[in-house]
Amino acid sequence: MKTSILCLSILFASTMGLAQVEIPNGNFEEWGLFNTWNYSPADWTTPNMQLLAPVEMDSMAYEGDFAMRVTPLLGFETSSATAHTSFVVNELPEQLSFWVKAFIEEGETDSVRVSLRYFESDAAQSPLYGITWIATTSIDDWTLVTLDLDTEIVGATTATVEVQCGYNGPLGGGPWSTWISVDAMAVGESTGIADENLCLQPSDLSIMGNIITAKGCGFTSNKTLIELYDLSGKLLVRKEGNSMKLDQFAEGLYIARAYSDGVPVTTRKFVLR
Repeated sequence: MKTSILCLSILFASTMGLAQVEIPNGNFEEWGLFNTWNYSPADWTTPNMQLLAPVEMDSMAYEGDFAMRVTPLLGFETSSATAHTSFVVNELPEQLSFWVKAFIEEGETDSVRVSLRYFESDAAQSPLYGITWIATTSIDDWTLVTLDLDTEIVGATTATVEVQCGYNGPLGGGPWSTWISVDAMAVGESTGIADENLCLQPSDLSIMGNIITAKGCGFTSNKTLIELYDLSGKLLVRKEGNSMKLDQFAEGLYIARAYSDGVPVTTRKFVLR
């Protein structure tokens, strides 16, 4: 009997405006004194300490007075730094948009990333859905990035946005000179014209028939990894490459997760029938 898959979906028929879902301090104009030494953006969690501030105000903003700049953590080997915020989603927005500048030294294996993930609750460990934008080269001028989001995810109540700088590998990462600045971050419908030459990598997981496929310009066969979990979080199978067949699995609920270059990018819960 041919196996088929029906993704969990629901139509959100609310007539309320998307403006009711907002990223806290998404314009990065509000900053508070985290301690007696460094400032941090209000409503964002950062790894800033008294003697170390990888998240700083960037006065060369796209709009307003400030943007948020993230640099790698200092250590024995450089490791990535992450600023993140969470907010309630009473309806699922169509897009995540932000303006970005970045610097990565030519020839260095390094990256900067912006991610959005949906969770069933504040306490949930595994996301229902996730999408990540990655850049591995410098972006010299403020550039608009727009990510199309899945609006048919069931059970999402909380969203988390992360801005990450630096390669998070087993031996640390790239140089301390890497940085990413973001500004005017919002969910809903974006304004402005995105740079069509800026690769949104990777983008999504496609579940068709009995095959999961990682789709997007950032997924390449030698850098992509797909994992399948049951709802308890138990790893069932891990496969390198862009696709995975599901013939051997019984009907039920599963979670699929795709990685690009070791970075978890896209997560999707689905029903196998």
